[in-house]
Amino acid sequence: MSEFEKAITSGGDERIELKDNGLNKYFLDPLNAEGLLTRASCTCSPLGTDVKARVKAAFKMITSEEASVEDIRVKQRFRMKALLQNSNTSDFNIFFAPSGSDLCYYPILFSKIIEPNKPIMSLITRPEELGTGSILANTAHYHAEKTQVLDNVEKGGEIGCGIKVDHMLFPARDTDGGIVDHKRKIYEAIETYRETHTILVNLVIGSKSGIEDSITIINDGPKDVTWVIDLCQMRARPKLQRRAPDPGGLAVADRSNGTKYRRRVQPCQLKSS
Repeated sequence: MSEFEKAITSGGDERIELKDNGLNKYFLDPLNAEGLLTRASCTCSPLGTDVKARVKAAFKMITSEEASVEDIRVKQRFRMKALLQNSNTSDFNIFFAPSGSDLCYYPILFSKIIEPNKPIMSLITRPEELGTGSILANTAHYHAEKTQVLDNVEKGGEIGCGIKVDHMLFPARDTDGGIVDHKRKIYEAIETYRETHTILVNLVIGSKSGIEDSITIINDGPKDVTWVIDLCQMRARPKLQRRAPDPGGLAVADRSNGTKYRRRVQPCQLKSS
């Protein structure tokens, strides 16, 4: 196995590692995409021919010290912002993570920085549209058995660091399969917990099961809430991807793996944070 192939299949959590049969835990060879039709940017997806060539070129630049990891990230951020930004889009930042589940830790971290002395209440919509890892990460638990820096952690165990996350789930459909509108119940939950908790509302947008999406819940909702929009592997119209918070708010955005975070806070909160 070449150094490049070792780098692709190590250094992360157990999902990218190869077993004795040469396949990962999803029964795929991440280094061989020949003859495969890959649906989306899942963690288990093999590298396509074009993607593999670009990643290999970047790896060569890093190992030869022609460029650093940060040099490549800066370039990638510029390209992604150029793709997503237009005249109606507020400025935003790009953050990288190994997977969609890892991205779920960002809003928790930001909320802890802004309100260090409050527990977090995570209101999670459409949990059946999320992978098990994302649900664990959204509630501040380890979603894997190892991390990029720790070789052994308890999957499902709390990440610690004084972070306490309570949560409520809002299923996409009722027992008869009908689509449920949780807008009123989410607003009620916000009112119930806003004095005692920092509120995260995790909205899954771009449904896997064909649900038509609307984010009017954000525009009509309270301003002192963190709205987390999971674009679900970018299955959303460009117009929706580019929508920005109301003027005067603070937007922290991550679209590097299909997820965008919005934080709308009052000016006094911006000063104190």
